[in-house]
Amino acid sequence: MWGISGIYFAFPDPFQAVVDFFDPLASVQRQPRVGDTMLAWLARLHFGRFAGWSVKALWAVFGLVPPFLFVTGALMWWNRVIRHGPRQFE
Repeated sequence: MWGISGIYFAFPDPFQAVVDFFDPLASVQRQPRVGDTMLAWLARLHFGRFAGWSVKALWAVFGLVPPFLFVTGALMWWNRVIRHGPRQFE
Protein backbone atom coordinates (compact mmCIF):
# COMPACT_ATOMS: atom_id res chain seq x y z
CA MET A 1 0.00 0.00 0.00
CA TRP A 2 2.79 2.44 0.89
CA GLY A 3 4.69 1.48 -2.23
CA ILE A 4 1.78 2.20 -4.55
CA SER A 5 0.85 5.41 -2.77
CA GLY A 6 4.49 6.51 -2.81
CA ILE A 7 4.62 5.93 -6.56
CA TYR A 8 1.41 7.96 -6.85
CA PHE A 9 3.00 10.90 -5.01
CA ALA A 10 6.15 10.68 -7.16
CA PHE A 11 4.28 10.34 -10.47
CA PRO A 12 0.66 11.55 -10.10
CA ASP A 13 0.04 12.20 -13.81
CA PRO A 14 -0.25 8.54 -14.94
CA PHE A 15 -2.73 7.83 -12.13
CA GLN A 16 -4.80 10.86 -13.09
CA ALA A 17 -4.64 9.82 -16.76
CA VAL A 18 -6.09 6.40 -15.87
CA VAL A 19 -8.92 8.07 -13.94
CA ASP A 20 -9.58 10.44 -16.86
CA PHE A 21 -9.55 7.54 -19.34
CA PHE A 22 -12.14 5.45 -17.50
CA ASP A 23 -14.30 8.36 -16.32
CA PRO A 24 -13.85 11.51 -18.44
CA LEU A 25 -14.44 14.83 -16.75
CA ALA A 26 -17.80 16.30 -17.72
CA SER A 27 -18.29 20.04 -18.17
CA VAL A 28 -20.87 20.23 -15.36
CA GLN A 29 -20.34 17.63 -12.69
CA ARG A 30 -21.62 17.98 -9.16
CA GLN A 31 -20.35 14.79 -7.57
CA PRO A 32 -16.71 13.74 -7.44
CA ARG A 33 -15.67 10.91 -9.70
CA VAL A 34 -15.05 7.47 -8.26
CA GLY A 35 -11.41 7.57 -9.38
CA ASP A 36 -10.82 10.93 -7.72
CA THR A 37 -12.30 9.57 -4.51
CA MET A 38 -10.00 6.54 -4.74
CA LEU A 39 -6.95 8.77 -5.21
CA ALA A 40 -7.99 10.88 -2.22
CA TRP A 41 -8.28 7.71 -0.13
CA LEU A 42 -4.86 6.60 -1.36
CA ALA A 43 -3.43 9.81 0.08
CA ARG A 44 -5.33 9.33 3.36
CA LEU A 45 -4.05 5.77 3.68
CA HIS A 46 -0.46 6.79 2.93
CA PHE A 47 -0.37 9.33 5.75
CA GLY A 48 -2.79 7.61 8.16
CA ARG A 49 -5.37 10.40 8.03
CA PHE A 50 -8.47 8.25 8.16
CA ALA A 51 -9.18 7.10 11.70
CA GLY A 52 -7.87 9.55 14.27
CA TRP A 53 -4.72 10.00 16.29
CA SER A 54 -4.30 6.32 17.18
CA VAL A 55 -3.80 5.38 13.53
CA LYS A 56 -1.41 8.30 13.04
CA ALA A 57 0.63 7.03 15.99
CA LEU A 58 0.62 3.50 14.56
CA TRP A 59 1.74 4.84 11.16
CA ALA A 60 4.56 6.73 12.90
CA VAL A 61 5.73 3.52 14.59
CA PHE A 62 5.56 1.65 11.28
CA GLY A 63 7.57 4.47 9.71
CA LEU A 64 10.33 4.00 12.29
CA VAL A 65 10.63 0.26 11.66
CA PRO A 66 12.83 0.47 8.50
CA PRO A 67 15.50 2.71 10.11
CA PHE A 68 15.47 0.46 13.19
CA LEU A 69 15.99 -2.62 11.00
CA PHE A 70 18.82 -0.85 9.17
CA VAL A 71 20.63 0.02 12.41
CA THR A 72 20.22 -3.45 13.93
CA GLY A 73 21.33 -5.08 10.67
CA ALA A 74 24.41 -2.85 10.51
CA LEU A 75 25.26 -3.71 14.13
CA MET A 76 24.91 -7.43 13.45
CA TRP A 77 27.13 -7.12 10.37
CA TRP A 78 29.70 -5.11 12.33
CA ASN A 79 29.86 -7.73 15.07
CA ARG A 80 30.18 -10.65 12.65
CA VAL A 81 32.46 -9.26 9.95
CA ILE A 82 34.39 -6.20 11.05
CA ARG A 83 34.93 -6.85 14.74
CA HIS A 84 36.45 -10.32 14.41
CA GLY A 85 38.41 -9.63 11.23
CA PRO A 86 38.65 -11.94 8.25
CA ARG A 87 38.28 -15.62 9.03
CA GLN A 88 40.87 -18.08 7.89
CA PHE A 89 39.52 -21.26 6.34
CA GLU A 90 41.50 -24.40 7.04
